[in-house]
Amino acid sequence: MDSYEKLFNFLREHGVAKVLVKELSENDNSKQQVYLGGSFETLQVLPFGSIEADTSSTQQNYKASVNLAWIGENGVLSPAPSAQLILYPGYPEVRLSGFLRGSPNAPSELMRPIEATHRHGGNDGRLLIMGIAPRKTILALVAPPSSKLAISLLKGPLIGAEKAGVFYVLNIVVDDEDHRLFDALRQVIALGWQPGQKLTSKGDVVPYRNQNAGGYTLEALLGILPNGLPGPDMLGWEVKGHGGDRITLMTPEPDGGMYVHNGLRAFLERYGRKSDKDTLYFTGSHRYRVRSNLTGLTLRIAGYAPERGKIESPDGAIQLVDDNDTVTASWSFARLIELWAKKHSKAVFISFTKRQAPDGSPEFRFSPTIQTGRGTDFLLFLRSFAHLSVFYDPGCRIRGFESPKPEQKKRNQFRISASALSDLYHSFENLEL
Repeated sequence: MDSYEKLFNFLREHGVAKVLVKELSENDNSKQQVYLGGSFETLQVLPFGSIEADTSSTQQNYKASVNLAWIGENGVLSPAPSAQLILYPGYPEVRLSGFLRGSPNAPSELMRPIEATHRHGGNDGRLLIMGIAPRKTILALVAPPSSKLAISLLKGPLIGAEKAGVFYVLNIVVDDEDHRLFDALRQVIALGWQPGQKLTSKGDVVPYRNQNAGGYTLEALLGILPNGLPGPDMLGWEVKGHGGDRITLMTPEPDGGMYVHNGLRAFLERYGRKSDKDTLYFTGSHRYRVRSNLTGLTLRIAGYAPERGKIESPDGAIQLVDDNDTVTASWSFARLIELWAKKHSKAVFISFTKRQAPDGSPEFRFSPTIQTGRGTDFLLFLRSFAHLSVFYDPGCRIRGFESPKPEQKKRNQFRISASALSDLYHSFENLEL
């Protein structure tokens, strides 16, 4: 593959629509790993597996597997089973590691460390090319310095190319997802007042009257099926409809604390409240370091230094504690980093107004003024918690708890004030559709 045209044709045949290119430096090698960025924003452009905390080494970190395969001679793919991302929270930075081990046709010579006496510093002419293929696969190639492929890229598509952190981003399949999404939103806005509705998992439209009907109505009109998946809703965008100042960012279940170990019932019996003789509720806004008068619980962030804006321990978590310092529920950083990176790379926020139809059912109309957020980082999310603009606002309940089969509802919401949305993104805009 001696030109970018030939490489891009090969990548398109394998379903690749987006290509990332990084200019490598002498420190990017198999020993020192490959530097991918000085923030967790890198996680928004590279597909990865589950994130796990690694506290076994002196440099405690997070690790996430990546499904990477090297493109070899004649287009033969050589998987790299040990490839992984390493997230160093103390810096912070992200590196690619293990990318040669177990891969017979990996570019070992091009990625070997350079002797200290031969180093000159800075970029050395090598280009790391990564095509994002279906099923979260990365097809990778290293172009040698001054090779025909490297020269064709540098004199061609890399000139004036968009950058995301250390990567040049090249869209090699023409498909403007942004315009498609905005066109779909324009069509919804043009409909005017619409009855409250929801799509079932089978795609059927059904009437919907509950308190969160506005958001479900927007999703139904856009054809977004309800799901609990961590990825964005539509065309790479997270779509959020809101009818007031409070906006739900995500609804992750706790992965630690009494809530997990003893179950929802035991948790509600201890920290919930009765609304009638047969229903227990757990609700109320919980903000950082502020004790809730409603539940008696306090939200804290373990393993995070707000004054420095850095994670101090990979075992860190957002925690709810009682007056005895018992962790009643917690959300590990490892889980939240993964959810935030996969869900909020690009987000669009649409406000709506509500009225009652003659039969008492709700109707909604969506505003032509929308807000878009692009590029984020989990540290921005934590900072907003520490600044009290992001808060925990649960809506959990058990109805009929004295019956043989009580009805349980788990809804653990992280929410934000609409006026503080811009604090979560590197780029935030108001647009008129």
